[in-house]
Amino acid sequence: MGQARSHVFAPLGDLGRAEAVTTRLTDAISMGLLADGEQLPSEAELAGQFGVATVTVREALVALRQLGLVATRRGRGGGSFVIAPEEGAPTSWRQRLRAVSLSELRDIGDHYLAVAGAAARLAAERSSPEDVERLRLATEDLRRASDGQARGADGEASVAEGLAARGGGEGLAARGGGEGLGSVAGGEAGGEGGARRGLERGVFGGGGGATRERAADGEAGGVAERGWSRWGEQAAARAERQFHLEVAAAAQSARLTHEEVQLQGERGGLLWLPPSPNAYAEHRAITEAIALQDGELARKLTEEHILEAVDRLVDMHLALLES
Repeated sequence: MGQARSHVFAPLGDLGRAEAVTTRLTDAISMGLLADGEQLPSEAELAGQFGVATVTVREALVALRQLGLVATRRGRGGGSFVIAPEEGAPTSWRQRLRAVSLSELRDIGDHYLAVAGAAARLAAERSSPEDVERLRLATEDLRRASDGQARGADGEASVAEGLAARGGGEGLAARGGGEGLGSVAGGEAGGEGGARRGLERGVFGGGGGATRERAADGEAGGVAERGWSRWGEQAAARAERQFHLEVAAAAQSARLTHEEVQLQGERGGLLWLPPSPNAYAEHRAITEAIALQDGELARKLTEEHILEAVDRLVDMHLALLES
């Protein structure tokens, strides 16, 4: 989260208000960019980093204390410390989803599509080896959150579990006709062309399509509630958000990263609740496309990933309205 974290305290531009500072820090805390118990910079340091007056930061910290997200201690070793929010009730995301209109869901998806697709393409062109490694670590965070938690409608292991059981080296290659992540990661036969075809077919074509359809149908019917534990659902959603923040940071564009943070802080976070059973495989494919410096493939895979999430939410939104 190194690069993504650096944008938390970037200047606010013209939005030099206490509300803007409060929103920025609230988003960073809720997304896990600022850890529980972490000490915030001093008021003077925050004011300098955000480009606002000290009194504005002070007002924002008061608001954060009222929200229960920050505790301030006086004296030696004192300061303002982050209080990570407790996980919401299992029904919270359903309540939020029910309150959103269908047109707003589509609008959120369109906005996210433009931002995340562009970020993935630029990340493939501009990212450093360190950026790619951070993306791989973020992808593994999702695997760890998913492992042993997600189950399909018929009780089979999720895609994430299947990949983990095979050691991660052959998962997409087996589904993509013998090409894909196995050859990409190991530099084996097939080259970039074969890897590209394998990444596309392995995640969004062939046998993967049936898995996606079963998963979407199951979630709309309430399987997500039975298949994911409360902890697993929230942890996977955090891992999803952090992955996309790292992609935006790897694009080396402060504006794109700020846009990603803002989207996730508004209603964009709904896209990843409940988690998709295919998310781990899709994240791996996006990461390897970025590692291959294939901007168009990275953009395409990211857009497919988001479109699937939007379609899944629309189905669940309609199911909630009918229930």
